[in-house]
Amino acid sequence: MKHPNKQLMEQLLKYANTYGPRYGHTTAAFIVKGDKIISKAVTTVEFDKDPTSHAEMKTISKACRKTKNYHLKDCYIYTTQEPCPMCASALVWARIKGVIYGWEGHNSWGRLNIKPEIIFKTAPEKIEVYSKFMEKECLNATKKSIDGKG
Repeated sequence: MKHPNKQLMEQLLKYANTYGPRYGHTTAAFIVKGDKIISKAVTTVEFDKDPTSHAEMKTISKACRKTKNYHLKDCYIYTTQEPCPMCASALVWARIKGVIYGWEGHNSWGRLNIKPEIIFKTAPEKIEVYSKFMEKECLNATKKSIDGKG
């Protein structure tokens, strides 16, 4: 499968719009290995009262449990929003092959306004990054979030 993949991002947006609003956020993530989605998650920070309940963190955990490996070397993550520094760091540790994200949120977080590419550059293995992929569609999804920020 070639990345970035429009059909995968469209599936992710549908998933985000279906499941995200119940948990207060429409930020969602998929991890893809080969041509299969191996894990899915939405951000549930508000619902869980847990600052680590980001879609990226949750989908990394699910993918690692599923593959029985903490390295995701042949995997790509699709996410509706730019990964925050915590999530970007976890992706480096997981040795993700590539990151595809929709809109850039680092200026709206109000804390740790660090672009993920700065963190990705610290990885020993090159991480492919595709930013602002289907940005307009991903930004539209944020309107269903409690705070309008994903």
